[in-house]
Amino acid sequence: MNEKFSLDHLRHSTQPVILDFSASWCIPCRALEGAVRRVEEEYQGRVQVNRIDVDEDPEIAKALGVYGIPTLVAVHDGKEIARRTGSMSTTALSGLFDAALTGIQPAASGPTPRSRLLRLAAGIFLLFAGFILFPSTWAFLLAGLGAVVLFTAVYDRCPVYRMVTARARDFLNRKSLNETRG
Repeated sequence: MNEKFSLDHLRHSTQPVILDFSASWCIPCRALEGAVRRVEEEYQGRVQVNRIDVDEDPEIAKALGVYGIPTLVAVHDGKEIARRTGSMSTTALSGLFDAALTGIQPAASGPTPRSRLLRLAAGIFLLFAGFILFPSTWAFLLAGLGAVVLFTAVYDRCPVYRMVTARARDFLNRKSLNETRG
């Protein structure tokens, strides 16, 4: 896009838009860039992608509540439909582009708020039990189990986990595609 992006342009846009918030120094942003460009090519002419450098346009990021990068925001008829922060698979990216195109929010990923709260409570209890109530050789097992349960409550928000699983999914998809061809 040659002209400078503005929020007014976004509000009045009738074309589906993906806002790609990143920065030149951001390593996860650079890692995601190739996948975004591949998916962008698939949706060329149907979904407009606007890349916004948060260092150059901090007011746009602030106005839209972008506090972490990379963040992609799907906009349909001037309204935000979906938002994803961190690394993601090409399947998740395609879902975001579909959301911008159709105006239908993609299926939620990760635990529900109630499930997240229960997992946090159970994980804290197990950690507490492991370190305080039962100081024995089983304490490490309970504490480790508590840490795993805690992680299951927040795994979907962990950028390292998301980057690793996205890369693994893409690798396995390419591998299975190559096996079916050859």
